[in-house]
Amino acid sequence: MMSGMTGAERAEVMVRMTFGPNHGIEFSPDGALLAVCSAHHVEVIDARSGRVLRLIRGHAGIVADAAFSPDGTVILTGSYDGTARTWEVASGRPLVTFAGHDGAVYAVAFSPDGTRVATASSDSTVRVWNAASGVPVLTLAGHFEGAQDVAFSPATGAARMTLRGHPDEVNAVSFAPDGSLLATASDDRTARVWDLLSGAHVCTLSGHDSWVYGVAFSPRGDVIATGSWDNTARIWDAATGACLATLAGHAGTVEAVAFSPSGALLATASSDATARLWDATSGAHLATLVPLSSGGYIMLLPDGRYKLDGDPGDCLWWAAGLRRLGPAEVSSRFPEVRRLPPGAPILPA
Repeated sequence: MMSGMTGAERAEVMVRMTFGPNHGIEFSPDGALLAVCSAHHVEVIDARSGRVLRLIRGHAGIVADAAFSPDGTVILTGSYDGTARTWEVASGRPLVTFAGHDGAVYAVAFSPDGTRVATASSDSTVRVWNAASGVPVLTLAGHFEGAQDVAFSPATGAARMTLRGHPDEVNAVSFAPDGSLLATASDDRTARVWDLLSGAHVCTLSGHDSWVYGVAFSPRGDVIATGSWDNTARIWDAATGACLATLAGHAGTVEAVAFSPSGALLATASSDATARLWDATSGAHLATLVPLSSGGYIMLLPDGRYKLDGDPGDCLWWAAGLRRLGPAEVSSRFPEVRRLPPGAPILPA
């Protein structure tokens, strides 16, 4: 663990959802919150304590993706119901609905200034909308199949080139922070890095054993993370394509990846109905958030410490082998477990 990290940066959380697989995951701009998409809702989580602050509900279909506005006050969601929506982070109140796609909305993004949103859909189009009014501004057509991901460049400018090289579907894209490079993730089991000035191929990230579904540049732009249907995430050198770390532990496909604003943490979302946070340098996984059947959760740390939120009820899921245990069994079966006081962060500040 990096000694210079804050408590919020060190807080590593795995979120086990009770409603279905996780599809998208996103840190707020200040790193204080984590938005995790699952089934028909989004959970907003305190990234330091792991506490679920609120559920955002309203879509009539699976919520596939979420993005925070640049100021962190609004969440944008995209759903299989064919719409995107914005919500007030503080209250969960719905703000604007973006309707017009003829298929599921797979991905969403805010422009750097927050005045526009973009949506990518199974109807093979990308649309740009006025973020405040929901009025469509631009429709980008030309794809022969569904558009799987969308991102705004940090620099302004119109689309100017087509990047060819993947022999199979492209599932996700990510701009480098300075807008000079683009990373693409594909069903061909690789990710590729492209120079956006020349369109030249910089390097290929090879090593996954199945489709690559998530890709993200770190805030410094020096490393790239990928998530794959081989149940792993990997961290790569953005300049050379060398694999720096393989993050194993998910029991299902890793469909989305996101760095914290500091770059110290990497979040992964999986079809195993969990999300995990990892130390982006060492690849260490430091804590687990498991829901209780009664509606609370237990936060587990590798050294055996834990904390409970809400009434533990008649049973809980213990992460080790997912054995079903009653609360009274925890201390007898795992004597090394020590309960943290209510309200305490999972790691000291």
